[in-house]
Amino acid sequence: FSDIFIIFADFLAISIAMQFFFQTCVFFEKIILMGNKDNKYFVTWQISDNLTDIMDRSDFNFISPELVLILDSKALHQPLIYTNCLILTNEGRVFIITNGTIDVNINLVPFHASRGQILTFPIGAVVELLGWSDDLEYQGFVFRDLPIPQSLRKPVLVKATNCLLKRLKGYLRSMLLLTKEQPLNLQAVKHLQQAFLADIAACADQMHQQPHNQPEDYKEHYFLHFIELVNKYCTTEHNVSFYAGQLNLSPNRLSAVIKAYSGKTVMQWLHHRLVLQAKVLLQNSQLSIGNIASCLGFKNQAEFTRFFKRATGISPKDYRNNINIPFI
Repeated sequence: FSDIFIIFADFLAISIAMQFFFQTCVFFEKIILMGNKDNKYFVTWQISDNLTDIMDRSDFNFISPELVLILDSKALHQPLIYTNCLILTNEGRVFIITNGTIDVNINLVPFHASRGQILTFPIGAVVELLGWSDDLEYQGFVFRDLPIPQSLRKPVLVKATNCLLKRLKGYLRSMLLLTKEQPLNLQAVKHLQQAFLADIAACADQMHQQPHNQPEDYKEHYFLHFIELVNKYCTTEHNVSFYAGQLNLSPNRLSAVIKAYSGKTVMQWLHHRLVLQAKVLLQNSQLSIGNIASCLGFKNQAEFTRFFKRATGISPKDYRNNINIPFI
């Protein structure tokens, strides 16, 4: 019996730690206002004041309304959301994977991160958790109100050298030391965060400058640019011709390239992104279904309901009613 209890406790601890990795996207955010501007609805966010129950007051982690810093993912406790929740990030996050692996989709693009790699979530990203290893551990922080290097304005996964890892972990330790002082010197922390991001951006830029000789590279080029366009315009542009025009391709040529590279059609990708956006709003907002339909560019609620049910098998109302996720 004691062995079973130990196994269960280990599993629970790992699950909670992993949930926080995904939850750092939203645990300090909550939707507070749905505004109407020119008949379009916008979501605004604020930092939650209820921070005391989020984690233990570990010597290696720090959470406040101004700063979120994690150096020991195992010290975290109390899950806030379940792992089937989709997250729309309002601020940037960066993680060093110190052990194990994690699989996520960020803005439709799959990422498999493992030990020694650095993963960033850009502002405004839709994140889907796919899975993780039992031994996952990580370090990282949330950044806000910082100038973001161009290469980090989209998701980035880089393999760090030992020298870079030591430097990045040094930045994290220096940030943590600053949190021990009162009052908190937030400006000094932000300078360290900027140095951290600059190092990652330089690594990402160097990786992208390496020569590519694979004949399939042009398909990847068009696919990644297409996905960027879908993430940007999916709520306003629902036709293949728009995306083809943005990429200077004919609709037929774009369809052929995207299908050959990904196995999915242009419309399948577009519909998938719309469904994700709809689920995010249904899970994490109090907008009416009619207002969500307007946000996503549908003519009316009935058109949106038909689309959503055709894609998921259930209506938006049933989806929202069956979500067992606490609203933060």
